[in-house]
Amino acid sequence: MSVIHAAGIHVRHAITRALATNNRSPMEATWRLLSARVSVDAKGRVVSSEVTVRIEAPHPDLDGSLEEIGLVNPDGLHPLMAPVPGHPGRLLDVFPVTWDRWARHRGEIVPPGLDPWLPRTGLSFEEAAGYARAVGKRLPDAEDLRAAWGRARYPWGDRPDPLAGRASAPRFGEIPEVGMFPPTPAGFFELGCWLHQWTGEGGLLGGLPGLVSAPDGAEPCGFRCVQEV
Repeated sequence: MSVIHAAGIHVRHAITRALATNNRSPMEATWRLLSARVSVDAKGRVVSSEVTVRIEAPHPDLDGSLEEIGLVNPDGLHPLMAPVPGHPGRLLDVFPVTWDRWARHRGEIVPPGLDPWLPRTGLSFEEAAGYARAVGKRLPDAEDLRAAWGRARYPWGDRPDPLAGRASAPRFGEIPEVGMFPPTPAGFFELGCWLHQWTGEGGLLGGLPGLVSAPDGAEPCGFRCVQEV
């Protein structure tokens, strides 16, 4: 096991650098983000980040009993997924599905002018559920998302904090790429607040306090997947 410190433009970039120092990619590593801090400008935009990452060997005999909060890819077989608190053996994507993941799965290219790391938004429930089935997963239940969020008003605590995450909808429709801000203590990025997300029941969750039901057509709306180990 090793503990690595690194800096980057966004938290995701800093994590990538920390893992690269240990000769591992985010897709193959088993790791936990111990601490993260971002600096923002006067408009709340992230300008730099610092992280401390613990890297360790995977747990190949994972049998559903592993409950360490924030451990990403615990068995070495589920890249960029972490355990859902209170649900042993259930792993949830740490990021919403991005344009890059969506396009690669469909054998397409990301439309010109779009950042590949933007969440894939604007999909119907049927389209999101179809993607999840095609990759051998499913959409998370509302209970899964609320367990990953935690009990606080925000994913990071009970008070708004521009250094911890975005609490309001993007201004002027400027959707940020994933991994700009630190994840929740359970290891999940962009879990709520500004980004509504599809659930397996066909509903939308997002907003405050906690994760609340959103009306059909709420935007921006993304999704992530869950898988049983």
